[in-house]
Amino acid sequence: MRIPPRRPEDWRTLLADPSTQWRVGYSAYELAHAWQAADAFPPPVSAALATAPFGALELIFALPEHKVRMPGRGGDSATDLFVLARGTDGDLVTLAVEGKVGESFDKPVGEWLADPRGDRANRQDRLAGLAELLGLEVVRLNDTSYQLLHRTAAALLEADRLNGAHAVLLVHSFSAKRAHLDEYRAFAHLLGASGEPDTVEPAGVRHGVELHVCWVADRARAQAHQGEPEPVLREALDWLRDTYREHRFFKERDVEAALQRRMTELFEERRSDWRVYENHRVPGKQLDLAVVDRGRPSEVALGIELKYEPDHTRGGADMRGDTAKFPVCLTEEIARDAEQVERCVREGLIDVGYALVLDEAGYWRTRRSPPRGECHVWGTDTERRMAPALFVSRMSASPG
Repeated sequence: MRIPPRRPEDWRTLLADPSTQWRVGYSAYELAHAWQAADAFPPPVSAALATAPFGALELIFALPEHKVRMPGRGGDSATDLFVLARGTDGDLVTLAVEGKVGESFDKPVGEWLADPRGDRANRQDRLAGLAELLGLEVVRLNDTSYQLLHRTAAALLEADRLNGAHAVLLVHSFSAKRAHLDEYRAFAHLLGASGEPDTVEPAGVRHGVELHVCWVADRARAQAHQGEPEPVLREALDWLRDTYREHRFFKERDVEAALQRRMTELFEERRSDWRVYENHRVPGKQLDLAVVDRGRPSEVALGIELKYEPDHTRGGADMRGDTAKFPVCLTEEIARDAEQVERCVREGLIDVGYALVLDEAGYWRTRRSPPRGECHVWGTDTERRMAPALFVSRMSASPG
């Protein structure tokens, strides 16, 4: 049972170590954005697959971080993306997609066998099983990447399990320099292929399945920003808007935590030194959220105050205990937030300040005197409920 991802960052949770593996310019990040943005296959992949003998493919399903059990004892092969597709003649095709940017294909077999942390006897058994499956001689594999062996095996094993007629090892590279293409080519030569990029090449029949290999050259995703505090806040707010109905907020801190978490992820993606702290003290004020440089924690680049007015129809025990007292936010409290943020900017305590009011169901939008700032409506109003809206007040010593 797999839950389908709605957007690229949903792939992040499937990684073994998201905080280090999910980075701009890393294969997991680039692969997720390329495939999630496509209707079926990303255009460069589709163009390469058009050269295959099985004809144009219909994508049936694709599973990020799909694990396939390998011969012998030990861990499974965690395929970056596993795809099941159907060719024009009705044959099923399995694709084990390996994303690459600058990363190598891991250790060559010789180093993998010699690693003292592993069970050499078991690794030899596994290598023998992989070699038999791929129709290769063990003695010729010493300099071959172990990752290429088990990723190709994954495509074949799943083709056998799902009654596929064709299996494809597809390397989806986002390296402008085509890093490690030589390693791929050396492996393709072992299988009887040339290793020519952007072409699906036949590599013989293995256990009744026609094997193919393909290297697809693609480009890394263009970035809208480099991880500066304000663009990160804006992107995080866009994410909150797009995912709003997937959350269930009960109080202001719930909204703050969601925003803090998403901003932190965006900074981590860009290997940034910016950090997001909650309840951060500056003279005369405790900020709901503050963005600071880890190397200069006393200097606040971005200060955020947030107020949250929940939907008043969510009363009683679901919202605030046995009694529901609305509105949750008071006019004077909202005004005081903006005034205090403005003071902090004026006194040089923070570089840029934001006073935000998240109005879940239109209460503040219908007031004669709504909160100050631009009003951004997050959706479409209906007869039953008004869409969420965000009032944004930005304060800065310089325009921007």
